[in-house]
Amino acid sequence: MAVTTARQTSLVGADVRLLVLAAGRQWCAAIDLSSGGLVSAEWRAPAPAALPRLSIVGARLAGDGVDEGEGDPMRPEAMTLAGPPQPIGRMARRRARRWLRPLLHPAGEHILGFAGPAVPYWTLTGERASVAVVAPPAPPVVAGGECRFEWRNTTHVLPVLPAALAACPPRPRQLLVALSPPRAGHCYKVVAGLL
Repeated sequence: MAVTTARQTSLVGADVRLLVLAAGRQWCAAIDLSSGGLVSAEWRAPAPAALPRLSIVGARLAGDGVDEGEGDPMRPEAMTLAGPPQPIGRMARRRARRWLRPLLHPAGEHILGFAGPAVPYWTLTGERASVAVVAPPAPPVVAGGECRFEWRNTTHVLPVLPAALAACPPRPRQLLVALSPPRAGHCYKVVAGLL
């Protein structure tokens, strides 16, 4: 699956508004509301509190990393923020679904563009996404720190990040699957968020 950069806001110092899909203390996966693109944002200083799912946040792009054209072959949709994003509102679930619909991973393709749970880091060139919104045909089952779901007539079992477990809705229907940082030369598929 080739990456298409829908993110239009890429100027250093530009203000961005993001719809948070999943978050940790120094990162979030979100929709860039100016372009509708799926992004992975990070910042250096820990956020004072966790960013709730479906919150709208504002931030400023930092003057380093991908915003200067360097890029990260593991995360072509990455953006570096100057500081933790600030909550400015919340989006209703029904409206958020409209933003998510065009971003759903194609049903006939491997998640993140490859079969299996891991990919060698050295093979990542930035041509395929490192984060995807997946809508399995049947609701996923989350138990014991893992998520079990069907995709392309195969049962997948992926680890769920602790932040995703803590913010898990009662009946998740969609998953935010991302690549982990490299471990022993490989990046692994993980469930970074449950929607």
